[in-house]
Amino acid sequence: MKTSFDADVASVLQIFSGGTLTCLTDLHLHLDGAISIESAKELARLQGIEIPMADEEIEKLMRVSDDCRDLNEFLEKFDFPCSLLMTEIGIRTAVHNLLSELEKDGVMYAEIRFAPQLSTGKGLTQEMAVKAAIDGMKDAKIPANLILCCMRGTDNKEANIETVNVAEKYYGKGVCAIDLAGAEAMFPTKDFSDIFQLADSKGMQFTIHAGEAATVKTVSFSPAPLFPSELLDKKSPKLYDLLHLKK
Repeated sequence: MKTSFDADVASVLQIFSGGTLTCLTDLHLHLDGAISIESAKELARLQGIEIPMADEEIEKLMRVSDDCRDLNEFLEKFDFPCSLLMTEIGIRTAVHNLLSELEKDGVMYAEIRFAPQLSTGKGLTQEMAVKAAIDGMKDAKIPANLILCCMRGTDNKEANIETVNVAEKYYGKGVCAIDLAGAEAMFPTKDFSDIFQLADSKGMQFTIHAGEAATVKTVSFSPAPLFPSELLDKKSPKLYDLLHLKK
């Protein structure tokens, strides 16, 4: 099975082929973490949401301070942009604006991650959120795909299963993989192995945020032939070895 790491390596080889910049791809881009100030203003206007007028105040809502303490504090900065992604027009416009900004930066292909279950607070279903995101990609100047994020938590198992099922429905039609995101230290990756076993059984590719808030051992669970835990028992395991296991 291929992992997103293979795609990351391929993009790096493209970018630095012979030491010459040839093209840009962005394979790890969170929609709610990539909304620009100008896009935030437009999204707020379209949806009748009151936000601060000054750019500096909007930036404070979306950017961590220089003394950010941990991943949990960092994740708090997603609350504001997520509030702008609760309607179809908000999601569609956010995706379109992001791809337009990427095209101006020279990016030729992007994979956009977002959690559709976080866009259901005002009546949308996860499928409606995903369809809106796909619509936002349709008239973009560069090609893109979605990676749908399942979320770490204690009471959202059904929502995560729904994310996988929606991903399956649109797999190859705008969705290319699923992911797991959220507060890793509070909700260990191993607790979500069933979600990725489900995705694997459906033949879908996946990627996992792991090792961000703990050690390399947090990637040791094995939903498929990835990262067998016995290799982590060896002395001084090399990350390179872990990433070049069975594909």
